[in-house]
Amino acid sequence: MIRSVFLTALLAATATAGPSWLPSVGTAAAWNSNISNANRANDIIGALQFGAELGTSRRQPLGRDDTLLTTLAARAEAWPRFDGLDRAGVGARVTWQRKFGLGAFAPTFALEGAGEWMGARESGRRGRLGLLALTARQRLAPEWVIRARHEHARHDARAVAFDRTGRETTLALEWEAAPGWRLTASVAGRRGDVLAYATPPRPDILREGRATGLMTTFDRERPMMSYIIDARTVSWRLESSHSLDPRHTLSAAAEYRDTERGAVRYLNRNLSLSLGRRL
Repeated sequence: MIRSVFLTALLAATATAGPSWLPSVGTAAAWNSNISNANRANDIIGALQFGAELGTSRRQPLGRDDTLLTTLAARAEAWPRFDGLDRAGVGARVTWQRKFGLGAFAPTFALEGAGEWMGARESGRRGRLGLLALTARQRLAPEWVIRARHEHARHDARAVAFDRTGRETTLALEWEAAPGWRLTASVAGRRGDVLAYATPPRPDILREGRATGLMTTFDRERPMMSYIIDARTVSWRLESSHSLDPRHTLSAAAEYRDTERGAVRYLNRNLSLSLGRRL
């Protein structure tokens, strides 16, 4: 379903004449305290990730209340400690947006479809990603905006061990603290597949999920078993975004994730710094 909705919207977007495409480029660095999604100290592994993205987007008005947003992008990720996680992808995103009324305080709803093909150094991780999302946005005051979003995402990988499906709902509150400076606090709840790694035997994890094979991604001398678990995750995130000038935006974020299924529970603490530039 996600694929058909996405392809239909993309064909409609490319067939419509409109404004020029606006290119942009971005770079980011992030630290994940528990990339292995483990719950025992000897299996918990932290890692640094670098990323880059090159994209172009177009905003096409469709009458007074509707807008079509189209984005094409290519991105890459590099993990200095674990090159098996390195990956790169190309994809497209199409969003239909409707504003109900005039003025800054009119509510806005958006339906979004996205698709991406992702290549990876570990061949089993290669595959297709699809996403379908519904977003609502409401300005509460000149400096305050509230957003709600629900999305369904799926990753069909070359190896079944890396397939993932999940649904996530996010509620975010934005504060425009000063011209060009925005603070965003959000909470999200997700239900779906997660990949966890542990040194076997782990009968406690097997009671909640299923083993998919030994992996040497993190240590060739000490393989870890990978598990797929259908779990619930709650995330809290705080982000600060600052416009350095009309073209450059610097963002910093901290996130805390708590994932649980039965007796299995693990925590992630993530820090990220990104710089975006409109070309």
